[in-house]
Amino acid sequence: MKHLVLLIYFFSLFVSSAQIDNFHIGAEWTYSNSFVRDSFYWDSKYSRPMDSIYPVEIHDIIYSEGLAKVTYNEQVGFIDSSKMIVIPLIYQSNNKANQFINSKSVVIKDDKWGVIDTSGATAFSFIYDVIKRFDDLYYVAIEYDWGYLDSTGHMILPLREYNSSYILTKTEIMELASRHQKKETLENSVPISKDQAISIAKQKQYYYDHSGVFKPSIELNSVSNEWIIKSTERKGTTRKGRCAKTNGCIVQVKYNIVINSNTGKVKQKTKQNILIPIYE
Repeated sequence: MKHLVLLIYFFSLFVSSAQIDNFHIGAEWTYSNSFVRDSFYWDSKYSRPMDSIYPVEIHDIIYSEGLAKVTYNEQVGFIDSSKMIVIPLIYQSNNKANQFINSKSVVIKDDKWGVIDTSGATAFSFIYDVIKRFDDLYYVAIEYDWGYLDSTGHMILPLREYNSSYILTKTEIMELASRHQKKETLENSVPISKDQAISIAKQKQYYYDHSGVFKPSIELNSVSNEWIIKSTERKGTTRKGRCAKTNGCIVQVKYNIVINSNTGKVKQKTKQNILIPIYE
């Protein structure tokens, strides 16, 4: 029985390889988005998409702007109304994307998100971890930073740590973009720039550039004319002291440094050791 399973598995690989070669521009699409498995082996570790052997139609093809998404072995491409492939199957399957709106479709390639037009040309580079489209705007993310693009791919709100669980309205985006521009203008007007302030903090060993939740915070207080820089250093774990009663503690050091934005003089610096118990 095991040999039979392996034989079917390798045969399907051979057929799949031969079939996928036919999925090029101009090739005819002969069936809809079929994705079936041999039910006998559904729970087996050898189960795999068997649509190359048993092509069946499971739903009607849905067109948007004259193009429809087609999927084969979790690869996505697009066909026209005559069922000819016009955009090859080189993208990753994603049920939340892959529909053309205003001549653009959100797609994924090599685990990165981008946008293509109806000719298959890249409209937005494949550099994002997520893209969400709403109206004529795009909500994009790289790691923990989120921003907004307009319909041409122009960044109207720079990548930073916005609340990713809440998508802003267009009015809110423009208001936030205006505030950001004012803030940027103010930061560029002081004698000691943000980069210079960071350099000073680094020289004092009060700046640790980690990503994600440990990303440094750099703010200009326009009232006191001070750069306020906060960062966190991760220093591993410990099982000493009260940490011995748990599975140990994560050790962090939080740094806070205040630098005069006119002179570059350090006005204040503090650091705090923090132990975070591990209970798992």
